[in-house]
Amino acid sequence: MKLLKQFESPHNPEIDEKFHQFNLSNISNLVYWRFFFESAKHVKGDIVECGIGRGRSLISLCALNYLLDEEEGGQRHIVGY
Repeated sequence: MKLLKQFESPHNPEIDEKFHQFNLSNISNLVYWRFFFESAKHVKGDIVECGIGRGRSLISLCALNYLLDEEEGGQRHIVGY
């Protein structure tokens, strides 16, 4: 991750307060959640995220869940608390 930090740009506070802004630091979260779906594809059930904060992980979870087929771990119910 050291290599990515040199290309990382800070969030624009004006945009960041209203919208989810993807940059190199949080694109890696998308890779993590993709790995999560791959790891859990044989586990039946829903996904619950506790403590959603501003919803960045929830956005990623919902997007991947929508894009992935059931065989890939997607198409589940997602609940955020």
